[in-house]
Amino acid sequence: MANLASADSQSTRESATDWLQKGVALAMAGKNQEALEAFTKAIALNPKYAEAYNNRGIAYLKLGNYQQAIRDYDKAIKLDQKMRWPILNPTSCNRSNHEKRFGGTSA
Repeated sequence: MANLASADSQSTRESATDWLQKGVALAMAGKNQEALEAFTKAIALNPKYAEAYNNRGIAYLKLGNYQQAIRDYDKAIKLDQKMRWPILNPTSCNRSNHEKRFGGTSA
């Protein structure tokens, strides 16, 4: 019975990883809303997936939803305090910082 639980857990992680990878590919193609949805599916499958929260935060940032981006970065940090990127990402959630870093308007 324990092996079955481990197999189910592994299957969930793989599925969450699959959705994370899909989200990354979509984000790289500039499809930020679709990427956001893929990261959300990864989180639904594995609510403790810090990397998915971090990547969803990036998608929210690109879509101009700074408050939700910060919430996701905070969640990523709480889940994995060794992650480096969520600690840096909130600095880009300030509209003027975003414009300086990426040019133009942030929305």
